[in-house]
Amino acid sequence: MDFAEYLKNFKFDYTSSHPDIEYLNKVKVSHTISRGLAELYKIQPKNPTTFLANWLLNESRSSEIIKQFEENKKIKEDIKNHYDITKTKREEEAKLIQEHQDKIQREKENFIEKVKSCTDFEDNMNYFCEELKKFVNATGVYVSIYDKKRKNLISEDDDENSHLLEEKALRYIYFCNDHQFMKNKYLEAGNGITYKLIFPGEETTVVDGDNINLNNNQGDENISNQNPENAEQNNPIEVDSSRMTSEHNLAKIYEKEVVMRPEMKFFREPRLGCYLALDMSYLSSLNNDSLVSAINNFIELRSNIAAQGERRRQHDLRMAELQKERMEASASGSNPNEELFENFNEEPVKLQDFNKIEKKLIISIDTLGQDREFSEEENKLIHRIVRAIKLTWEKLEEKLLLKDRDVKIEIDNINRILNEMYTYDKLILEEDKFIKEHFDSEQFKDNQIKDEKLKQIETELTKAKFIMKSFLDDENIETIFLKYAELEFVQFDSLFQNILYFIGVKNRDINEENTNKLEWKKAKKFWNIKVLEKLRDYSPIGPKPGKVNPYSYINRIINNLENFSTRREEIRAESFVLDRLLEFMLLTLKIRRDDIINRREEISELMEKRNIAILSHKEREERRSRDLEEARNSFTANRNIDNADDDDDQNYQEVQEFNEEEFLKKWDEENPQIEIPEEVFYHEDGDYEIEKL
Repeated sequence: MDFAEYLKNFKFDYTSSHPDIEYLNKVKVSHTISRGLAELYKIQPKNPTTFLANWLLNESRSSEIIKQFEENKKIKEDIKNHYDITKTKREEEAKLIQEHQDKIQREKENFIEKVKSCTDFEDNMNYFCEELKKFVNATGVYVSIYDKKRKNLISEDDDENSHLLEEKALRYIYFCNDHQFMKNKYLEAGNGITYKLIFPGEETTVVDGDNINLNNNQGDENISNQNPENAEQNNPIEVDSSRMTSEHNLAKIYEKEVVMRPEMKFFREPRLGCYLALDMSYLSSLNNDSLVSAINNFIELRSNIAAQGERRRQHDLRMAELQKERMEASASGSNPNEELFENFNEEPVKLQDFNKIEKKLIISIDTLGQDREFSEEENKLIHRIVRAIKLTWEKLEEKLLLKDRDVKIEIDNINRILNEMYTYDKLILEEDKFIKEHFDSEQFKDNQIKDEKLKQIETELTKAKFIMKSFLDDENIETIFLKYAELEFVQFDSLFQNILYFIGVKNRDINEENTNKLEWKKAKKFWNIKVLEKLRDYSPIGPKPGKVNPYSYINRIINNLENFSTRREEIRAESFVLDRLLEFMLLTLKIRRDDIINRREEISELMEKRNIAILSHKEREERRSRDLEEARNSFTANRNIDNADDDDDQNYQEVQEFNEEEFLKKWDEENPQIEIPEEVFYHEDGDYEIEKL
């Protein structure tokens, strides 16, 4: 190691603990001086003192620069670290926001797919309203239908249409969760502005559903009028009057500020916000007119296809004959037939559209209480969802109607077979045979029924058993019976309704809410083989304790079913099975009614006999007492006469004492005791309105 290197690395070693020495060690001056001396020795300048002084001065400045550089470097690193952390955080936040937006978008798309795949809009519309409210941040979403007004059901005796009034109005039927209070409330005709969608005027504006023009007006339709003095009377209401002429346009009304419209109606207090109403009307297929036309069109299609097939066959035969004639003419050298060969002109055969009935629905969405309008994005989503509901609902009903058409055609085909198999005369013969076999059975071999009334009842019971046996034994009859549960609606619904009442199904489980009208969608869940089993096992004979619901009273069901008496031919043409069911019901119910009447008459006779016996017994007792008194008085009078002629009082008393016991014994022998029958009571028949007998 050279001397310069030695000096550079030299360190003072002070062993003393003098304060000055401690200070020098603390600030590390020795190391700096050692480096300066090493540099001095290395260079050996002419003026060493000045050199060393300048070196120390430069060293001091360099240290400050290095220190500032390190500090700046640290600041830069801190700034960079903060930037990196902030950037990462922002990226993570943006990622979370994007993920949330993607999630919401997926939920929206999934919801629209749910709408498009829906198989029951009536059961799901409240859910759809709630989801639509969530996606567009609305205050309320609710759907109204324009049809006949309804009154509350007053009596279970009312018929199926007694709840309907002639007047029509918008009735709210579907709604989001917090708008349940609107259920079955009406927007009266002429109130509000929603009716402009039902009855569009001449001065309406067509608004495209995808290019929203937010210059429309309306509010939450209601009960109390809102009449602000500063209402913009001349602000026009834009209404799309296209009436859904294409899949891309929806008739609508839009009101940006509901409180500025004096004609607004509010179900609750007026609040700031906007209101949007869209015409969701569609062509409904689930009705009898649509079904009949669909069946007729399908039958016509098959007929046209068959006719065209026959024309083709005739054409092919003629062309084959012409070819044969020409070949024969060519072989014989004679002139061939000049008729030209022609290709068969096959005309296209198309299935005609079936009839449909417009179902007028209005969906309303508002932001009341939020004091805001719907954004363009929210408007587009609303239109997209409502359009999906409308078109899918219409297509779903078409699909269900075509399914009903096929089921109904299958029923008609089987019904045709049954009508050929079971003609009226054949049914009578088989029924008579069944009844004869019944009375010839072991049951009656030694116990023949001699009473004509009882024999008539047994005969009618056997007829009912014969009908029900055919239902359970004939596969075709059972098939038709069960096929009705596959239909979306049925004809002669009162017949189905009363059969279900008869077997104990509650009216609330099969009828439209607060009406006596059958809702087959609910009722068909009960239409299964158990119905036939319950009908088969039902016994119309004997008491039936326990009350039934008034609509299940036998007399009421009889009255309802007897209304079909004038339509038997129509019912039989529609369905052999329904006709036989009606026959069974009328027969069974008649037996039940007659049994109740007969038993009550028998008991009334017993009661009358008992009452007569009681009166006779009373009269006998009174006569007995009277005769006893008269006999005693007569004896006393005779004894007094005899006493005047007889002086022996002692002897008189012994001979002339009245013998009451002997008198009553003799009297009872001459007037036998009247037997009073045991007290009887009417049987409990809770399935019949006895006061109606």
